[in-house]
Amino acid sequence: MQFRIFGCWRAFVRTDFSMLKNYRLPLLYLILSLGTHFLFRTLNLKGSMTVLIVVSIVFAAFCFGKVLLTKDKDKKLVFILATLCFVTIAAKIDYVYYNRFVSFALLLTIAYLLAKKNFNRLDKGTILGVSILTLVVVLIPDKQIMSYKYYGLRTNGEQVTWDDFKAIPSREKGNSARIRANLLYEINEAFDYPPAIVLSYVDPYKSWVKDRTDEPMFDLLLAHEQGHFYIAEYYARLANDSLRTTWARREKTAYIINAFYAKTDSLHILYDSLTNHGVLVDKQFEWTKYLKSKLRIPSLPTDIENIPYNLNRDTTNAR
Repeated sequence: MQFRIFGCWRAFVRTDFSMLKNYRLPLLYLILSLGTHFLFRTLNLKGSMTVLIVVSIVFAAFCFGKVLLTKDKDKKLVFILATLCFVTIAAKIDYVYYNRFVSFALLLTIAYLLAKKNFNRLDKGTILGVSILTLVVVLIPDKQIMSYKYYGLRTNGEQVTWDDFKAIPSREKGNSARIRANLLYEINEAFDYPPAIVLSYVDPYKSWVKDRTDEPMFDLLLAHEQGHFYIAEYYARLANDSLRTTWARREKTAYIINAFYAKTDSLHILYDSLTNHGVLVDKQFEWTKYLKSKLRIPSLPTDIENIPYNLNRDTTNAR
């Protein structure tokens, strides 16, 4: 009985590994790209996303070399498709020269060829594995990749804490904290839709807080700084909505982005003015509720804007 079980397990392992051999090119790509990428992230080195692009281009060059060297027509076709897949992955990560319509057309062509042509196991495993990798990358939202690319920043209007204020405090008097909250953008050059991405962000290494304690005034101060992040996120969403109305018109795309940069700066100034940088607690709470409603963030009874505070408390602040 034990011998039978051992024999069956050995046969399963042998079959499993023989199947993996058919996918060795996509598996090697996956190991090298992700391994190098996370090594860069772990060591806190710059260029962790560039590594993914470079590895994809290297594999594309390798496949193109195979196209030139092989004489078998089916293998040529397989490596042509693999070359295009690796180029698509690199373009998707970089975004600037990526086009989703071309990518889906490529994947549909591969699916058609896999159904119609009788590739051998190795060739079929190669193109199937590479196309699945490409499909996974293509389906990741561009905004999510961009947000991941700027992993050192806080993005998308998420809740900040005092741990996100890492810069050395300014010596200027009368200011208890400053947050760097604004917009990031990337413009596409390959007639993709939408033609650009706008992202809100906070830069922890350009945000600072001075002499922080556990007193309630610093909770109010943090709520004011969070408001600046909400403003950036609000206009990032409006900008992305507006960009969906334009396509293949670079001048209009740039105009929309610049207009929302100006609107963001104007609302930052108005917000500081009407709340007196968070000193006017009742006004601050009104603005917090207003901005949350614009972003469809529920204002819970336990949130700071719903907790009574002494309105004469000094929370001097600047963004």
